[in-house]
This record gives sequence, C-alpha cells and structure tokens, in this order.
Amino acid sequence: MRQSIANHRTEPVWACPFMDDLARFDLDFHSVIFDRRSGYTHILDPVAGFVLALVAESGHTRSDILDQTAQGLECDEAVDLSAHVDRALDQLRALDLVVMNDP
Repeated sequence: MRQSIANHRTEPVWACPFMDDLARFDLDFHSVIFDRRSGYTHILDPVAGFVLALVAESGHTRSDILDQTAQGLECDEAVDLSAHVDRALDQLRALDLVVMNDP
C-alpha cells in the first residue's frame, strides 16, 4: 500500500485553470463547451465531459480521474476506461481546456 501511495504522489496532476473562461451546457449525453478565450465551441463525449468537470473542481491525477470516472459513470468493472480517459485527457489538453502539472 505504501508503494502505491508513493507512486500516486509522483503522478502529474491534471487541472482546468480556465473554467471561468468556459461556458458549459449539458445536452443528453454530451457536453457543449464554449471557450470565451478562443471563441470556439467544443462538443465533448460523456467521458471527456465528466473528466473536464472533475478536473475543474480541483486537480486530480490520472489514477484519481480513472477511478472517479468509473464510479461517476457507473461503469461495469469489466469495462476498461483507461483508453477512454487517456484519449479524453489528450483531447482536452489539445483543445487547451486542461493542463498537466508535474508533481
């Protein structure tokens, strides 16, 4: 257990320091994000929308995000969300909606 806690602390922390510049609208299973900084509108799938909401609350490590996304979206344990969460983080970072801070 101590080793996992030590490893957990060395993970980068994902955050959304721009939330005040974003307007969010949830439609059925998707989230629509308007970025006032760029003027762009983004449509996010359920995983990306959940991840953005999660990191907007406070910074989280990938492990935290993965665990909380599985719980929040009530996914079956057999479903491996890691690829979906990684893709969501990559997309959100590419859109300049989240940042990754080194530990």
